[in-house]
Amino acid sequence: MSPLPIAHRAGNDLRLLDRAETLGLPLVEADVHLFHGRLEVRHLKTFGPIPVLWDRWKLANPFRPRLLLSELLAGAAPQTELLLDLKGRDAGVAQAVLEAIRASGRTATSVSARTWSLLEPFRGVAGVRS
Repeated sequence: MSPLPIAHRAGNDLRLLDRAETLGLPLVEADVHLFHGRLEVRHLKTFGPIPVLWDRWKLANPFRPRLLLSELLAGAAPQTELLLDLKGRDAGVAQAVLEAIRASGRTATSVSARTWSLLEPFRGVAGVRS
C-alpha cells in the first residue's frame, strides 16, 4: 500500500486548488459549512450568529466574500477528486452537499464528517465515497 497525498485545505481557496491541481495531487480537501442556508467552503469557524471568523491564532474579516461550494465544484478540474469534509451536526448540510454534487455532474467526490450520521445520505450514491 502506498501513501495517498491529500492537499489539505487546498479546496478552501481557488488559488490553492489551482496549485494542487498543477502539482497533480490526487485528492484536494475542503471544509464545507452550512451557514445561513449557504454551503460555504472555509476552514475558519464562526461564533454562531456573531459575524466573526476565527481559528486558533487568527481572526479574519467576516465581511469578505466567502467561497461557495458551487464555486468550488465549478472551479475544480474534472479529473480532480475533492474530499469534502462536512462541518457541524446539522443533517441539512449532508443533503445540501449531495444535491450540489449531483447538480455539478462531478463523477468522483469523497465525503467525510466528524459526525458519522452525516454520511448516511451518501451511502450507495454512484461516484461518491464516504
